[in-house]
Amino acid sequence: MKIKKLLLAFLMLVGLCISISAKTVTTNASLSDNKIFKINGEEKISYLVGGVELHEQKIGALKDCAGNYYYDYDTFYLQTQANSENVKIVSWSYRNAEKWQMNGVSEIARNFEEHNPGWIVVGGTNADFFNINSNGQMLNTAMENGELINPDPNYSNPWWRGILGFTKDNELITGIPSVTNYYNLHVYTEKTMKNETKTIQVAGVNPGTLSETGITVITKDSGSFYDLTGYTVMEGKYDLVRRTDLNSFYLKGTITKVREGKAKEKPFDVREINGVNDYVQEFYLVAKDGSLDQLSIGDYIKCQKDYTGKYAEVYNSASYWWKILDEGTVMFEGHSDPKKREEIIKKYGQGYSDLGYVTCTKARCLFGVKADGSYVMTCISGSTSSGMTLSEAAYFMKEIGCVNAWDFDGGGSATIIARNDEGKIYTVNTPSDAGDGTERRVGNAILMVVRDSGFKVNNSKSTPSTVTLERKAGEEYSKMTNISITINNKEYKLADDQTTCEIVGLAENTKYYATVKYTSEGENYTTTLPIVTNKYYHGVDIVPTSDGFNFNIWRTDEILYTSKIIAKIEDKEYVIDNADGKLETYRVKGLFKDDTYRISFTYTVTNSETGESFERTETEKEYHTLSYSLPEITDFNLKKRAGNKVVANYTIEDEDGLVTSAYIMHNGEKVKVEVADGKYTFSDIDVESSRHSFKLVVEYETPDGKPQKVESEELTLGEEHVHEWVEATCTAPKTCKTCGATEGEALGHDWKEATTEAPKTCTRCGTTEGEKLPTEKPKKNCKKTSLISILVSLTVLAGCLVIRKKH
Repeated sequence: MKIKKLLLAFLMLVGLCISISAKTVTTNASLSDNKIFKINGEEKISYLVGGVELHEQKIGALKDCAGNYYYDYDTFYLQTQANSENVKIVSWSYRNAEKWQMNGVSEIARNFEEHNPGWIVVGGTNADFFNINSNGQMLNTAMENGELINPDPNYSNPWWRGILGFTKDNELITGIPSVTNYYNLHVYTEKTMKNETKTIQVAGVNPGTLSETGITVITKDSGSFYDLTGYTVMEGKYDLVRRTDLNSFYLKGTITKVREGKAKEKPFDVREINGVNDYVQEFYLVAKDGSLDQLSIGDYIKCQKDYTGKYAEVYNSASYWWKILDEGTVMFEGHSDPKKREEIIKKYGQGYSDLGYVTCTKARCLFGVKADGSYVMTCISGSTSSGMTLSEAAYFMKEIGCVNAWDFDGGGSATIIARNDEGKIYTVNTPSDAGDGTERRVGNAILMVVRDSGFKVNNSKSTPSTVTLERKAGEEYSKMTNISITINNKEYKLADDQTTCEIVGLAENTKYYATVKYTSEGENYTTTLPIVTNKYYHGVDIVPTSDGFNFNIWRTDEILYTSKIIAKIEDKEYVIDNADGKLETYRVKGLFKDDTYRISFTYTVTNSETGESFERTETEKEYHTLSYSLPEITDFNLKKRAGNKVVANYTIEDEDGLVTSAYIMHNGEKVKVEVADGKYTFSDIDVESSRHSFKLVVEYETPDGKPQKVESEELTLGEEHVHEWVEATCTAPKTCKTCGATEGEALGHDWKEATTEAPKTCTRCGTTEGEKLPTEKPKKNCKKTSLISILVSLTVLAGCLVIRKKH
């Protein structure tokens, strides 16, 4: 079984590395004509991040799967790949810190991304039934990333109500869950709640009477004040607190301080401090017996009831109303027959409003599982009907390959969303609630999410054959290490601090899915990133002249180039060969002035690295030759004359007198010339030792007042002088020994100070300055020296006398 799973995962990754088109349209790939359904048109399949597929199909269906009249429906479903470990199923409600809040599925998806950095939503649908006319709370048990925000079960039998629970490994557990009848305090080292240090069963939450033992949790929703005299109080600031209609609670937040309790107090969400309302978001943990000694300031806590038994592994859950497909069996088939209806109730038990919700026609939102393990999220809306009955919906789920399926909230709530190629979340269907496609505000959603790749495409730096990826900014993305990006079977390994990656050797105008692997905070992730290469632009500009057209060709890509053009002007073809990629202009002459011509062309694009090529065609367009003749340089040449003179000869045709000025650029300097003269003589042009460049430029103005210019090719005379440098010395800069040119400055002397042995000397060139220092001698008749000598002599004599006397 493990080998099969690994093989499927390997094949999935290989598939993600190859290129696929952004949108694939197939004919009836998943649905077939039968007695219940008709296929209306073609099925559209969009390939999303993580290998998720979005299917869109118009169908017709028989009412109650019987009769001969087909009602029209729009069907949409998201499907994961089989055994996909990268796409997670999560349940999520819009996060308001202190109360339930309804919102559209798209906004709920964006809210999930905001609260879960590093994860992105691929698609999803609405989920549970909820209090639409009051607080928006979902009606059944709901867990969101390990947070059991609504622990209240509302079930009678698993055919009617239950949960779809998903473990961290994305395994599905269904049925009526078992939940503790007490609250646990889960303690963590940080807000991410990744490292749990302990679990403590609490005495109660907002009880009528405080317990003398254990920890009691008090939230802002407590109905009365408490006498906390004699209790130790740990104050905290909550990030999320919930109270259900059945008076159950959920809380998470940070412990901020410890103090002694007071006679009358309770926590608040807002307090007036110095005349100003302050959003304090308080909760209390209180105890008399030292139970709080297990906790510390800065601990992050979560207080909730917990799933038990086989449901203890559930990490996300949403609740369904009615299981409609059971191991391939449509559960409510034939419900319109009174006898069959009795059999169904007897077999499956009594449900909400008997079988009223089963038999009514509504837009439907469904969840299914295929035989290969793929998960399916479906939305069905009616075009000529208000929607399907659940038996019709079950047949549809069976038709697309599901073996088990469940019903979520439908009608105006039925909404399906997806992430497009630009990374934007959009509404796929047209919800019926507002009549204009606006999403109904719902209690929660069930979403397909994947790990964010951490990279985005820089379109300004991408080409038809390359794509530049840039790492996203933010703390979450700076934690990424061991990064590798695989595309087209080529792996790019990035340094931990590398922020860009250029992907090369790609096909033009093609969508790829790159497989991105990395490590973040000890967890290894694999995800995908959709990228699309730019469409190649041929670089052909058709510029009209008075007697034809100029086909100007410019290079638009470093690797791809337009190697051949077959242009058709009216009924005549012109073959323009650019095999070496160096052609700049091809001129078509002999056409009529001020006339209209139909032009189309086919061009060949060649890859300069591989030699591979492909053809494209530009559709026919009308072009108009000019009503005036453009100025033209028909001749420009140079003649060297004696005495360092150079004569520039030129011919400028200006049939319609449009020229405003003409000049020759000589080594970057503008020299004005007259159009009619036809020549200009330059003096003092030394071509023996220097290089000279000349270019003729003609400026003109079109009849509609637009300034233009035409230039000749650049001509050169002489050889460019190559300097023979003599390196700089202390007194002279770097100097050419042939022309005397200099560069930089003299080095200057590097002096060593004078000594008694030598004068001040340059260590670089040996030049000296001044004289060496004199050697000092004691001066004659120095009184100080004589006095010292006398004193020394007297001391020695006295010493001798003392010694003699002793003897």
